[in-house]
Amino acid sequence: MLKKAILTPMGLLAIVSMGFSSCAELSAESIERQAKTWLETLTTPQNSTLQKVENGFSVSGQVANRPNSMVSLWEMTPSQLVFMDSVRTDANGKFQITGQTQDFVFCMVQVDDQQAVFLGLEKQSRVQVQIDPSTQPMAYTLKGDQIEASQDLQKLIDLNQGYIRTLSAIEKEAQTLTNDEAGMARSQELQGKYYQTLESREAAITEFAMERSSGFLPFFIIQFGVLPEPSYELFQHAVKAASNYSAEAAYTQLLKSRFESEAKLMVGAVAPDLSFPTPTGESLSLSSLRGQYVMLDFWASWCGPCRKENPNVVRLYAQYHSKGFEILGVSLDQDPNRWKQAIGADGLTWPHISDLKGWGSEAAQIYQVRSIPQTFLLDPEGRIIAKGLRGEELENKLAELLGQP
Repeated sequence: MLKKAILTPMGLLAIVSMGFSSCAELSAESIERQAKTWLETLTTPQNSTLQKVENGFSVSGQVANRPNSMVSLWEMTPSQLVFMDSVRTDANGKFQITGQTQDFVFCMVQVDDQQAVFLGLEKQSRVQVQIDPSTQPMAYTLKGDQIEASQDLQKLIDLNQGYIRTLSAIEKEAQTLTNDEAGMARSQELQGKYYQTLESREAAITEFAMERSSGFLPFFIIQFGVLPEPSYELFQHAVKAASNYSAEAAYTQLLKSRFESEAKLMVGAVAPDLSFPTPTGESLSLSSLRGQYVMLDFWASWCGPCRKENPNVVRLYAQYHSKGFEILGVSLDQDPNRWKQAIGADGLTWPHISDLKGWGSEAAQIYQVRSIPQTFLLDPEGRIIAKGLRGEELENKLAELLGQP
């Protein structure tokens, strides 16, 4: 499956992923819905940065060796960056931007077109920032009042950069490897190190977030894609931390809404139950398969990538079924004969269900499936432990859970 690249305002981690192609729903409903329009009154840009704002926030400082440079302040809304204000530095590189906000907001200060400094602004934050644009990423120091959130963001970015440097070094070495036995062996080692680093990064950032019992740092990590697959426990913690800071804040309300709609499909959550007809017309429920590791496999007879993957799934099923591995095929077919013929032709001996509604499948709606093949791996208690596993990733996960066949 080709994973869609997600470009976030801060660019904390860029991962280019390669994989199989997928069958995507060809309708307006397949387009990912944009976040609802942000509260228009959340921020109030000023007509002039020279205008003092009583009881508002202030972002001031100095950009080293950058006289007459453009400094811009942007609000990071859930869907886009929104311009707030800008000013040019003076002959000494100094600047000041003032403004008002009705609520806590995440913002970024950009110098010319370079990387940005990320801030968390409260109503009366007084932020003093010293920026050195000659480094990559830009080095900066913070002082002032009500800047705890900004300091946490700086710590988060520093933490992340350590892992980015390790990942970059691995990629750089991989590009120098020769296509011989020694090169292939080292390539396997580097691949293992690469994924281990990604796992360590996720654990470290999660731990960093869980240490914040009040505030919006966990919200930032979830909302802006710092972690591609935040855990159910992290999401729960983020809601609690945001509520502890301000139960009525816009970020808190957005986070609660997302949690209500998305938590049911997060890793760690109990998978929603399904009950639909089998090819013989009997009803079969997902919950009836509890006690085993179960992979929900969304597919269809007309889906080329699904059919191409089936031989691998058949092989793994034969190896691990006796160890406690089950599959529940959920088809997005409409023609019952084509569905049944594909099951027989591909040797799919595990249980199958479908309401034969194609992309209108109720099961697909419940699991928010927008492309196939798509998989959800559940533990014996019915909790989601992984999503989107296929090929070698699925094989490695089964070996980890159930031992080598």
